[in-house]
Amino acid sequence: MIGRYLRESSYLNLPEFFYSLIQTDPAPHPEWAVFNRSLARDLGMDFEEDQDDLLILSGSQPPPPGLRVLAQAYSGHQFGHFTKLGDGRAAVLGEVQAPDGTIWELQLKGSGPTPYARRGDGKAVLGPMLREHAIGEYLHALGIPTTRALSVVLTGEPVWREAFKPGAVVCRAAKSHLRVGTFEHASYFGGPEQLRLLADFAIQRHYPHLIGEPHPYIEFVRQVGQAQADLVARWMALGFIHGVMNTDNVAISGQSIDFGPCAFMEEYRSDRRFSSIDTEGRYAWGRQPAIAAWNHARFSEALIPLLADDETRALEVAQTLSDEFGTWMLASLRRHFGFKLGFENYKEGDDELLNQLLVFMEKTQADYTTTFRGLTDFLAGRVDRPPIENGDWLLRWQRRTESSPEPLASMEAANPRRIPRNWILQDALDTAEAGDLGPYLELASHLRDPWGDDFERSPRTPRRPFVTFCGT
Repeated sequence: MIGRYLRESSYLNLPEFFYSLIQTDPAPHPEWAVFNRSLARDLGMDFEEDQDDLLILSGSQPPPPGLRVLAQAYSGHQFGHFTKLGDGRAAVLGEVQAPDGTIWELQLKGSGPTPYARRGDGKAVLGPMLREHAIGEYLHALGIPTTRALSVVLTGEPVWREAFKPGAVVCRAAKSHLRVGTFEHASYFGGPEQLRLLADFAIQRHYPHLIGEPHPYIEFVRQVGQAQADLVARWMALGFIHGVMNTDNVAISGQSIDFGPCAFMEEYRSDRRFSSIDTEGRYAWGRQPAIAAWNHARFSEALIPLLADDETRALEVAQTLSDEFGTWMLASLRRHFGFKLGFENYKEGDDELLNQLLVFMEKTQADYTTTFRGLTDFLAGRVDRPPIENGDWLLRWQRRTESSPEPLASMEAANPRRIPRNWILQDALDTAEAGDLGPYLELASHLRDPWGDDFERSPRTPRRPFVTFCGT
């Protein structure tokens, strides 16, 4: 039972400036939609879900023994504009310690309004909460740092969005829910003491090796930036588009978080976007490195009071940390796209090879995933015909792989056959909202094996453009 493992969140050791104590709304008729036994095992839980678990994970019953539940305060830049935010529909139940010693925070999403709800209803509907589960488990299967869903519970309450839909609550597990926006909140609305307390908490939680360093806050900013650069490069290599890379959706831990309007690119286009609210393409696939750099600059700015005693020097340090991000991002992109092409280490000319391939893919409207997988299968001798017809490029690529120690092993690991193809996932979510969870559960099971047969390949039939929504 979850009560045996859950302890009060250590976030409550911070001043109440950073949170509000709350009570969640009871669910009228809670019912399991998904319980993630794989994650429960990873968290060290000997878990057989029972009625008490259902009540706790739906928000109907407080976690025993009387643990305090909180909603976090934070701010952030949303589409470039700064605003005061906070967990409008989320509640931190507490934390558990996994067998490897890692602390994971459990947060309900959709469990009712909080002081930060900004006139929202605080609720969630089934489809977006299942999307949280599906995308998190898929990224986890590929070894990408990510938050994961422990459960999705139907509340038995209809929730109005563009129509009445079945209400649901997801329980999200994260190494913490600290965001760039949490530090912006402390910097804009608090003071140096609140900022220092928050930074010390984050370092203790995520970067304890920095404790005792001569300049721990400088190194903290640097390591958060390096983790973010690597994360964004890894998900871009999959063709993943987060959809809403606001600073309140950038986790200090380096985990991916918040999967509302995300999607996977099918036909390759560098300006591909899907989110209904990203009307200008700010968070399109090819713009994600620049946005990650912009977000890191906001993080560096928020930490200015801690970077040096002298304000002029602190500004110089923050600028240096912001400028460094481009180097980290380029190195991560070269590393992960190199793996996709079978290159163990970057060499001069690799950028040109990749860019020529992407130009060819865009010109021919090639499928992103199957093109890279086709190159893998061609190199392995499993198919006779390569996925592209540019013989000159193909010859130069083959010669380049000969100078790499294990090109096939690199490509096999970096190029899955399966992705959560957009319409197939959406159809499963729609069917679940109509009352049949079977197709979704089958799809979710397949996505746990990204290298299985590509049963998900979308037929090239005319269909309305795919659009994603935040679900709020």
